[in-house]
Amino acid sequence: GWNVQAQSHCGFERELAADDEAQLLAVPRKQRAEVRKGLENDLTIHVGSAREDRDAHYGVYAESVRNLGTPVFPRQLFDAVLESFGAEADILTVRHEGKPVASVLSLYHRGAVMPYWGGGTWDARRLRANDRMYYELMLHARARGCTRFDFGRSKTESGAYFFKKNWGFE
Repeated sequence: GWNVQAQSHCGFERELAADDEAQLLAVPRKQRAEVRKGLENDLTIHVGSAREDRDAHYGVYAESVRNLGTPVFPRQLFDAVLESFGAEADILTVRHEGKPVASVLSLYHRGAVMPYWGGGTWDARRLRANDRMYYELMLHARARGCTRFDFGRSKTESGAYFFKKNWGFE
């Protein structure tokens, strides 16, 4: 009995692959090339929810949304989410030469990972850090026992919509 409005927003969710190589091969060719470039760059990945992780995430997130002209949520929101969700939330941060360049706070529920608040600095684009970040999140989620990646919903025909479609989400 729901009234579905498919023209305004679309949800993006799919199964995670069985292993790292299969996950990479599940990404369409053009996007996979971007992920491979990110894999070739000197980037380090860290997952956690300690103060250092929170500081890195908030700095990257705030810069990213500010650059998009979007109001920045207060840091206390992220601290509250991490405290409330406990082990069912974490932060994955990509660093270049020790400096955070991309970061995402994700939630885990019923076998799905949901990257909820993320972003990247200006350097993230040239380093392919965002591409690397989402690929690494897929691997991390599978290692945690997740079977699905829920990329959330986006306005139909928006930039986020096309970004998710490039990853092979229907």
